Amino acid sequence: MALGARSGMLTDVGRRRQVNEDWCGSLEPTTAVERERRGWLWVVADGVGAYGTGEEASHAAGEAILAAWQQSPEADPARCLRSCIESGNRAVSHIAASLRQAFRPTA
Repeated sequence: MALGARSGMLTDVGRRRQVNEDWCGSLEPTTAVERERRGWLWVVADGVGAYGTGEEASHAAGEAILAAWQQSPEADPARCLRSCIESGNRAVSHIAASLRQAFRPTA
């Protein structure tokens, strides 16, 4: 008997915002070999909207994590996940650097 999983995603805008800035996504294995080797991956990225870019940052982080997971040759799930989260962090850092550059005062 094969192990299976079903999932759904639902987020809530909350009481303070008018736009939901959270992001969620998943990767589900398509073969038994993939299921055994990598399993499932669900990602939830909280869109911290203090600077008005929470939606963009959470989306970039989540997509970077999923892409890194798919591309990683790492066999150890813990190491792979750590590397993927670092990829998500770099994606958010890139957005932050772009914003700093865009709003840098000109002399």
